[in-house]
Amino acid sequence: LDGPLPDFGAIPNLVYVDASGNDFSGTIPTTVGSLTRLRVIDLGRNELSGPLPDELGQADRLERIIVNHNNLEGTISSDIASLPRLTQLNVRNNMLDGQIPESIGEMGNYWAENGTRRKKTILLDGNELEGDLPETIGSIDGLNTLSLQGNNFKANQFLPQTICDLETFPSDDSFNLEKIFSDCEQVDCRCSDACQCIDGSPIGTVHEIIAQKGPF
Repeated sequence: LDGPLPDFGAIPNLVYVDASGNDFSGTIPTTVGSLTRLRVIDLGRNELSGPLPDELGQADRLERIIVNHNNLEGTISSDIASLPRLTQLNVRNNMLDGQIPESIGEMGNYWAENGTRRKKTILLDGNELEGDLPETIGSIDGLNTLSLQGNNFKANQFLPQTICDLETFPSDDSFNLEKIFSDCEQVDCRCSDACQCIDGSPIGTVHEIIAQKGPF
């Protein structure tokens, strides 16, 4: 399939959108923000351009945002980063820039507050993100996987202590941190047992490991 994406806002009861692995082009319709029941949007591996719409931050039932391997530009908005039910943010291999919002520490807070904890996955590798990593990342309840390599983060910085302090003992029923992928010459994550130092170029390693673990 190719051409522009349909106007998802015209289908108000949408819960799950999977248009991945096609040749869709153009921008992501801003009307996705009006989908009050939307839980998953998977637009990965297309030819989409333009921004990651701020309006996505209005779809407060979203649990998974998957837009990897496109040509998206611009920043990740504070509202998207702090979506209350979000468990997976996969923006790998785009051209997103700016800093990671401080509000990311609130990502997926709904689950812990309601006694149903969920593991969280944040895949940021292969973009043009910059600056320092916010300490608030370490506040994400159930942070399981974090990938950082292949960005323009401030060089020679250390992982925030809030992430270093997270428990890392892996098990199927735990909510501990299991994997951090980073170019350690840029963001040194070796304070954590979850650290895996890799070079700064986007490679398949992260995708392959996550694929083996199954869906989040």
